[in-house]
Amino acid sequence: MSAAAWNGPDALPGPADSAGGGSGGGPLDGQDHSESVNGNWDVSANKVTLCAQPGMPPAIPEDSVIDVLATGMGVGGRVNIRGSQGVRVTAGPPVGLPADSRMTKGVEVAVSDLGTISLARGVLPGPAQQTVDITPAGIRIDAGAMPVMISSLSAITLSVADGVAELRISPEGVTIHALSITLSAQLAASIQGLTSTSITSAANVKITAPLTMIG
Repeated sequence: MSAAAWNGPDALPGPADSAGGGSGGGPLDGQDHSESVNGNWDVSANKVTLCAQPGMPPAIPEDSVIDVLATGMGVGGRVNIRGSQGVRVTAGPPVGLPADSRMTKGVEVAVSDLGTISLARGVLPGPAQQTVDITPAGIRIDAGAMPVMISSLSAITLSVADGVAELRISPEGVTIHALSITLSAQLAASIQGLTSTSITSAANVKITAPLTMIG
């Protein structure tokens, strides 16, 4: 069957659907088709489409799956995907999420509102596994037992509620801006300045400790 969706019991395959793929073509008989080549198998065209869709009724629909696999001998299996302008990968219902976009430049990964995007390194769960999950519930980055480093030559900004609370790190210094700020240390806390240190409040400044030294 062609890439077009089947539209009902009165819609039968047309002439364009009667040619089977593979070695020499032939009528489409609905049976499985297999082809094996001991060497290179090249397909060249201006546009190539692979489509997996459920069979015609009254067949029981099965999962539509396309597998791309390079086994090698345990090593050396590679799958190369490249688009001179871009590569777009989508998952979810086609409404509002087209598989093709002429605006794609680079690599795009898009899923539906209920979909997820996951990256994982490591097979067994534990401190050696590292994951990045983008889900409807939020974004979670887990580096396991290894550190996470975010680096920039200009600035790093963490912002909440469109800047209501914000932390900015730049070569000029570190700035924390929020409606309220709480600093808590389980053992000790220190505030130091090489030239000057100031604490300013429009109302009250309260310092509480069993022993307070100012000097």
